Amino acid sequence: MDAHKLESLPPPPGVIGSLRAGFDTVSSHVVLILLPLAVDLFLWLGPRLSVDGLISPFVKLIFSQARTAVASSSDLKRFTDFQSAFIELIQHFNLLSLIGKLQTFPIFRACWRKPCQSKLHLVRRMLCK
Repeated sequence: MDAHKLESLPPPPGVIGSLRAGFDTVSSHVVLILLPLAVDLFLWLGPRLSVDGLISPFVKLIFSQARTAVASSSDLKRFTDFQSAFIELIQHFNLLSLIGKLQTFPIFRACWRKPCQSKLHLVRRMLCK
C-alpha cells in the first residue's frame, strides 16, 4: 500500500521551476518588494551615523598611552600602521550599515570564519603579526 502512495507523488520541482514560481509569486505581489527597496534606498541616500566623534578621543588617548610602551623602531612602524588603519576604519564606519548586514546574517557569520578582504580584516591581520 505504501509503494502505491510513493508512486502517485508528483516529482520534486527543479531549480528553474522553483525560481520561476518564486518570481511569479513576487511579481504578483509587488508589495513584497517595497520593504527591501525602502531599506536599500535608506542605506544609499539616508544619513550616515559615524562613531568617529564619540570614540576618537578615547582611541587617541589609548594609542598615546600605548605608544610609550613601544621600544624598537620596527614595532613603532607596525604600531603607527595599525593606528592609522584603525583611525581610518573609525572615520569611515557607518552605524546604519549594520542594518544591511542583518539580511545576510548567515553569510556575514561565515565571513568571520574565513578571511575577508576588508579594512577590518587588515586590522585583524596587523594584530596577529
